[in-house]
Amino acid sequence: MKAKKVMLIVIAAMIAVCSVWTLFAPKDLFLDKENRPAASAPKPSVQALFDGTLTEDIEDYLIDRFPARENLMSIYAVICKAMGKTEVNGVYLCDDGYYIEEPGRDKDYGKLVNAVNALEEANPDVHFMVMTPPTAVTVLADKLPDGAYAGSQREDYQKIRASLNEDIAFIDCLPALEDAASAYQVYYRTDHHWTTYGAFAAYLELCREEGFEVPGISDYNLEDVTDSFLGTVDAKVSDPSADPDTITTIDNNVPVTVEFPGHSEETLYNSKYLTERDKYSFFLDNINDRIVITQQEPLPSAKGKTLLVIKDSYANCFVPFLTANYEKIIVLDTRYYMYGASSVIEAEGVTDCLVLYNLNTADTDTGIAGIY
Repeated sequence: MKAKKVMLIVIAAMIAVCSVWTLFAPKDLFLDKENRPAASAPKPSVQALFDGTLTEDIEDYLIDRFPARENLMSIYAVICKAMGKTEVNGVYLCDDGYYIEEPGRDKDYGKLVNAVNALEEANPDVHFMVMTPPTAVTVLADKLPDGAYAGSQREDYQKIRASLNEDIAFIDCLPALEDAASAYQVYYRTDHHWTTYGAFAAYLELCREEGFEVPGISDYNLEDVTDSFLGTVDAKVSDPSADPDTITTIDNNVPVTVEFPGHSEETLYNSKYLTERDKYSFFLDNINDRIVITQQEPLPSAKGKTLLVIKDSYANCFVPFLTANYEKIIVLDTRYYMYGASSVIEAEGVTDCLVLYNLNTADTDTGIAGIY
């Protein structure tokens, strides 16, 4: 009885300490490993109380600020693996060291399709292209654990294709990614993005669709810029034995000037991120509302062509390939760019537009509302 009483006191003390820690943790706490801000303090309301969101918000707030949170997550991952579990925090533990997110259910891509169709109808002189890359859960389905839910990206992919206006070119990169996966690593093991090799496979399909010269991998200068990348999916699992990824760049020898918000560069990359947790932000210098890329000496095949790219982060390692095909490229992240794509098309004399969202975010990304 005495031992039980002592245990209850210890547990109560731990709860009290954790509660105090949580209350006084910084309000603007940032979770470096997961590359996101911690959940904000919930705002009570009658509606939130009755629809259940208040409870969910409180739970998220307390979990994000729990002391030693990341260490406890690592211990949990080790225990799960030792028990033979094949899923941790919504992530499948797959063959060859891959961590692949469980796909969402009941996906609805109507908002994306409607926005793109409306933008195309409002700008009939612009050539529109859409690319909706599948994620690793589809292309690398053979690596999933037995019985894992793989979603319906193949069916969704075809639904999007069939729902777009007739004059919009749909860049079908799924077969190209599946073919390339037999020779290259087309998705990171520890992150939700495709690799530079995956983006290259999709770029070749765009070249074929658009009638561009189709390059070979030997036409580029390849460089491994880091071999210690642990991405966002690793952060969800927090497995201390995870095998880091390598980030590779492919240089097409086309000199460009890049106008970022507040400064100009002659490179699409920012090497400072290679020393940080968020290494994928090396591509296109993290998140920017608007970037303008211009060929310094316009190639004859690109002269007079201006491309607008409306995108999620999958495009960040894809855009560098396009610099060979367009004299100017304007890249919009419509989560942050508030002036509308149509105004850019008119002001910049846009000739072509590429909308690129991966299938995991194509129904939930807040930037979709800003496409049109």
